[in-house]
Amino acid sequence: MEKTPDLIDDLVKTKKRLWKAGFATHSDIEMIAIKALSNKALSDYFESLARRYPVIFVDECQDLSFAQLQIIKRLHQFGMRFHFVGDLNQSIYGFRRSEPALVKLFIEKLAFKSCDLTTNWRSAQGVVDLCSNLLKLNRLSGNPAIENIQPKLIQYAKCPSEIVMTVLELTKPYQNVVVVARGHSTLQRFSVGTALRPLEELALACTQFHTDDLNGVRKSMETFAGWLAVKLKMQVRTSAMSCPYDVELSLSWRLFVSNCLAYLATCGCANVDLTWKNWASLTKRTIRSIPDQSFVPDELAGKLDGLRETHLSAPAGLGNATLQSRLVERHQETGTRLRFATIHQVKGETHEATVVVSSLQPGSNQSNWKDWLANSASEAARFAYVASSRPSHLLIWAVKKLKDDESKTLSGLGFEIL
Repeated sequence: MEKTPDLIDDLVKTKKRLWKAGFATHSDIEMIAIKALSNKALSDYFESLARRYPVIFVDECQDLSFAQLQIIKRLHQFGMRFHFVGDLNQSIYGFRRSEPALVKLFIEKLAFKSCDLTTNWRSAQGVVDLCSNLLKLNRLSGNPAIENIQPKLIQYAKCPSEIVMTVLELTKPYQNVVVVARGHSTLQRFSVGTALRPLEELALACTQFHTDDLNGVRKSMETFAGWLAVKLKMQVRTSAMSCPYDVELSLSWRLFVSNCLAYLATCGCANVDLTWKNWASLTKRTIRSIPDQSFVPDELAGKLDGLRETHLSAPAGLGNATLQSRLVERHQETGTRLRFATIHQVKGETHEATVVVSSLQPGSNQSNWKDWLANSASEAARFAYVASSRPSHLLIWAVKKLKDDESKTLSGLGFEIL
């Protein structure tokens, strides 16, 4: 989008309305802090603050943004001393303008004394070695008390859901097992177990919404939001739960999706004891009535007419079977021991076994293993490093079926190709 004078003027006016209403973003707070630290009239205050807190420990220092580094620099000038703890190779907040090179330069300018940690007490040697190979780092020592298991690599042909049973078998000895991917879409493809048809995914969204599993609720909303967007042929923001561009606030869209699923449940569409034939008939009528409900936001009024023409029919061969027989058992099959999370969500965690799932194709969202290996100094490589360094015992990568030369590359990285 071109930054025209009118657009900039509108942005400034909107920002002023935000402040006047009593709100501020995290970036606003940082800018206010920098401005205050530059105000000579406040020098006495900051000098007393430095005497009150002479030493500050900063954990996860690799995530510091440029603005945060400026705040620390100015507090340092007032006499505060800082102790940084972190791993620059785990910097994965580029969207927040965190850049490990800036942190490294800052450390050098302030003449910090560096103390390297050379032993990884979290993981077995095989996991440690593979992570070192990912970023071409010097070798570290792993925890000798943990059995050394060579990291495994498993392959799927068309969809990550194909290898669910393989994952369950390989991770059988462990309780804390987490399936990790760069984005929710890849996790969604994996977490439903055996690949489901679109109608079955819609039914799964209805049945998962009213559970105690927050991950299940989120997946339910994402699935239904995606279904709505396709059904209504909307242009959407994929990073905001398929929120249409016509809806200014993604929160308003999320509330609408939540209300739709609650309405479907109230009308009986979450009943897993229904046959597929009865469920399809009931859900069709219920969805057709959504445009007339009071929870429809004004900005969507008149844009939901496509739902009045919804047609649903039972999957072939399942008309007299219950939803329970297809969905609940499938969900429980993967849900009893497996947790699903994005790379950002698992940062700082420790698992017994971690399954890192690559997307089908390389692309702009850095979710494919080829993105991770293209440049060892890139943020994409650091995504792989963070995800792969979570397990204490077993690391598994799941990737789309490899060619011979690709197998050699990943074998050389330290994987056992299954």
